[in-house]
Formats: sequence, C-alpha cells, structure tokens
Amino acid sequence: MTRTTTATRYLGAFAAGALATFSFAPFNIAALAIISSGIFYYLVLTSTTKHAFGYGMIFASGLFLVATSWVYIAIHHFGHTNGLLAVFFVILFAVIMACYYGIHAWLFCFINKRQRNDLSDLLFTSLWVLSEYTRSYLFGGFPWLLWGYSQLTSPLKQFAPIVGVYGVSFISIWVSCLCARLCYRKQRRSIVLRLSLISLACLALYQVKWIQPSKQTLTVRLIQANINQDQKQTPEDIERLLQTYLDMTKQDFAADLIVWPESAIPLPDSYVENYLDGIDQLAKQHQTNIALSLPLVTTIPDHYYNGLLVLGQTHAQYHKRNLVIFGEYLPLERYLRGLIDLFNIPFSSFIAEQQPPQLIKLAGVKLASYICYDIVFANYVKQTSHGADILLTVSDNSWFGPDIMPAQFLQMAQMRSLELGRAQIAVTNTGISAAIKADGQLQYQLPASKRSSGKVKLEATYGQTPFSILPNSTLPLLLLIIVTVVSRKLLTKPAHG
Repeated sequence: MTRTTTATRYLGAFAAGALATFSFAPFNIAALAIISSGIFYYLVLTSTTKHAFGYGMIFASGLFLVATSWVYIAIHHFGHTNGLLAVFFVILFAVIMACYYGIHAWLFCFINKRQRNDLSDLLFTSLWVLSEYTRSYLFGGFPWLLWGYSQLTSPLKQFAPIVGVYGVSFISIWVSCLCARLCYRKQRRSIVLRLSLISLACLALYQVKWIQPSKQTLTVRLIQANINQDQKQTPEDIERLLQTYLDMTKQDFAADLIVWPESAIPLPDSYVENYLDGIDQLAKQHQTNIALSLPLVTTIPDHYYNGLLVLGQTHAQYHKRNLVIFGEYLPLERYLRGLIDLFNIPFSSFIAEQQPPQLIKLAGVKLASYICYDIVFANYVKQTSHGADILLTVSDNSWFGPDIMPAQFLQMAQMRSLELGRAQIAVTNTGISAAIKADGQLQYQLPASKRSSGKVKLEATYGQTPFSILPNSTLPLLLLIIVTVVSRKLLTKPAHG
C-alpha cells in the first residue's frame, strides 16, 4: 500500500466519522450511520494491524470533533478559558474518545486476520458494542453518540424495547457490516437473505404492543425561562431570575405539576429558604405541585447535591447520581485544584448521591425523576424506574449553545421512553423542552431559545418491555461469549480474502 493510498484511506476514515454526525439529532438521517460505519468496517477489514488503530482514531476524531464541537462553547464562552487552550481541550477530548475506536479496530484486525465472512461481521459488531459499554462507564462514562441513537427515526428503533440502545447499536452495526461485504462477490445471496430477515423482523415488531395506556393522566406545565449563564452572575441577576420564574408560574396553576428546569435557582437551598417557603405555600394554595432544581446542602462543607425539590401538595427530593466530570466535580481534587485554577477552568463542587432514589408520588401517578446527565445512562434509568408511570427529566443545556447538543440530548431522552414504554416530561432552561410519548415520539415541544411555557396532558402506561425486565448484565455477557467463541474460530483459521 503506497503512502498516497494510505493517506487517502485515512482521509476517508475522517470523512466517514464526520459524516455520521448527520445521522444523529438534529439532522436525523439514520442511513448515514449505516453508510459511515460501513465505510469504517471496509477500511478496517482490508487493513493490517499496523494501520487499524490509526483508522479507528481518525474515524472517531472526525465524529467527535464535529458532533461534540459544542464542548468548545462550554469551555471557552462560559468557562472563560483562553480560546487556544479551549481548542486544545476539545481536541484532547476527541482524541481520548477516539482511543476506544482505535483499540476496537486494532483488536478486530489482530483476531480477524483479514478474513471476510459472517464471523468477521459478528466480531466487529460485538467489539464495537463492548467498546460503547466501556466508554459509557469508564472514568465516569460518556455514553454520548451511541450508534443506536442514530436509528431513532429508522425501522431499527423497533428493537429498542427489547434490547435497548446498545442492542440497536449491535443491529445497526451488523447491518453496516453486511452492506459493506456486499462489495464483494462472495456470499451475496446469504447477505441479502440476512438483511431481508432483519427488515421482516422490523415489520413484525411494528405490530407488537409491549405496554398499554392506563386511565391515569398527568397534566404538566413546562416552564422554559431561557436564562443564559451570563444572566446569573450578580445579586440583581438572581433577584430578576427568581421573579421571572415566579411570574411565569403564576400565569396558570391549572396543572397537577409545574416543572422548572435544572438549576433554575442557582443558589443553595439554605440561601433561599423564605423564597422556597413562599413557593410551597403558593402551590398548596392552588392545589398543585411545583418541581424546581437547585443545589442542596450536604453534610460536607462547601459541597452540594444537584437536587430536585417538589413542593406543594407533595413534598419530595431527588439528588443527581451521575455527575459530569470536570463540570460538576473534580476527580483527585486535592491534587488537581491548583492546576485547574492555573488554567482558569471553573467547576462546581457537587457530590453524587449514593442512596437509591425513591419514586415521587403525586396526583395518583408515580414519577421517576432525573437530572440532566442521569437520563443518558440507559441501565441506570432502567434500574431506578421500576414501578414508575411517567419519567421526569430536568436539565440546563444553555452551557453548550442552542444548536446540536440540545437536540442530541432530547434524542437520548426519547430513547429512554421508547426502551421502557413510559411517557416523559423533559424540561430544560433554554430548550428543547418537550413531552415525549411512551413510544419515544414527541407529543409536545416548546420553541428553543425562547422564553415560553406550555401545558400538556401525559398518559401513564402499565406493563413492561422486555428491556425493562432483562438484567443489565445480559447483553454484555452475550457479547463477551460471542467474542470468545468467534475469536477461537477465527484464530484457528488461515487468513484468506
């Protein structure tokens, strides 16, 4: 392979990764994920272990540099970090994420020995999804841009209530591999047969109803104040902010629940006790409930829970479990705090709640509540939503700009509803606030980047999807078994084309 050919293939890998961005929200061109990963598979399949790691790194760098470019906004515009330093951190972040794909590609090539058959497809697909699992949990996890999310607008989404987002990733990558191997003349008939069977399975699953609507409904008001981070800095800003939420709430009390977004009140509860008492009395007076988010005092000095309070007819609390590394907490704080101050990178002093959360019961409905990053962890949401009728998520996406990130976040929230068969109310500061039906489709949506409120009636559901019943360890264990069995067979076969 000449240097020119190698360079062209690396360029193709980068372009394929960047192309995949448009398969996710807000673009939702699901077929591009199949094309992108198919190109990547073809490059790795025809590569050697010498170049495989590089293809994985370049492919994923193209994906993360484009699809998560919003990281720059948080670091530079709101973190007030030097522009060049912010660019460095964005590139560093993309490179770290790319390592998962590089290791995946290298390991595949090492085991596969340039073979091109059904076992190769299974190995590549299983290693890919195991890589997604690893990325979702290692060092706190970043389960963003999982391939299954790209299929929320495709027929493959029908598998989500059975195997969840990771299972949809498996099926979509397997389809990519089959399509890539259609480039070869061998086994075309069997490949077309497999693709046809997957298509028929999608059609059959359209007819299956895993859950049923109940007679119970919940009327919810969404409050989207559209207050940017730079409008929360001074005492005057805070006073204006508190009055804004109060005024928007007073416009209509005719709801079972009124929801404010994450960090609606940027001060700890001990600083605004009188204000919270007033909100509580106001909700009781109008026979409703108000859910609001603010830092909650802990037993550790200068550390807080990122919390959700329900006031009014029902009193309840939820403390965020899954914190954003370097955003909400600093690992190895004793050693790194000076370094962070040197680089002028601000971070919050939140701690994660360790106790299991309780469902919030109000108006005859049980709510499973989540704050921002919590909702992107599929297995965590499954574990903590047993018995819930409706999901409630509050977030503040104003840190990341108005374009790509809020749409990606909403897409992940939609996947949680589809996996579990539960409607969801998702309220965020600057958008996109929405009501999501139990099938993952949007029922109601407020305009992004605009101060607005709206009221919607959500329908509770009963029954369980197969995904909600299966233990979290089921799919990764199956993948490990597949990799073990397939690896033994491939390693004992002579390499061939």
